[in-house]
Amino acid sequence: MLGREGDVLSKNSYIYVQNNPLKYVDPTGEQEEEAGYYEMYYPNSGLLLAGFIDNLEKVFTGGMQFVLGGIYAINNNFTYGMSSQLAELPYSKPADWGSKVGDAISIAIGAVEIITGGAITGGGIAVAPLAAVGGAPTGGLTIVVDGVVIVQGLAIATHGVSVIAYTTGSGGSSSKLGTKKETPKTDKYKFKSINGRKGKQHVDSGEIFEKDPFHKDHYEVYKNLKDYEKSKRYYSTWLDGLIKEIF
Repeated sequence: MLGREGDVLSKNSYIYVQNNPLKYVDPTGEQEEEAGYYEMYYPNSGLLLAGFIDNLEKVFTGGMQFVLGGIYAINNNFTYGMSSQLAELPYSKPADWGSKVGDAISIAIGAVEIITGGAITGGGIAVAPLAAVGGAPTGGLTIVVDGVVIVQGLAIATHGVSVIAYTTGSGGSSSKLGTKKETPKTDKYKFKSINGRKGKQHVDSGEIFEKDPFHKDHYEVYKNLKDYEKSKRYYSTWLDGLIKEIF
């Protein structure tokens, strides 16, 4: 920029906003303008807002991971591990915490089923006065058994017991979360190159790992080639395979 006629300071390319950054700002890099109220009295307000938005995004992402971890755990416990065989929830600390809460909820539901099933079973066995035997009134008691009710009650109670047994045993969902992922750094023979691309594709899962070009300390992971071409990230992982973030 050559500056403005009659304004000596504007012709000096080594100064910034007329040497008065408290009064002026230069958002375009071409010409100074008077700072607004917040820019003048709170010059770091833009950075604070950006930091607030970034932290808010992290809280939201962590909250979603926590909820997904809980849902995953409950579903996995009540299907006796079938969910973890069909799909794996990538490991993250919020998801791990959520899965532990999900395990606790599963145990609580199992306990309720045991109590409810026991009550139903008990309701199927009743002691009542014997009104008559052969038409003649007599005293005494008789036991009335409702087989259908008993079977239903036992089924509910048995299911509760099995859910608690699975959850408290080796089937706890927190142990079913994906722990560390294979990466081009940890398992280079599990990846193949993609013609003309920087990313590496996992030979089994088809996921594509590309090292972050700015920080170079983690991989951005794409579910498949189609998502990779659209820059639609699936999750990110540190170089050692520990999940960094789920998108």
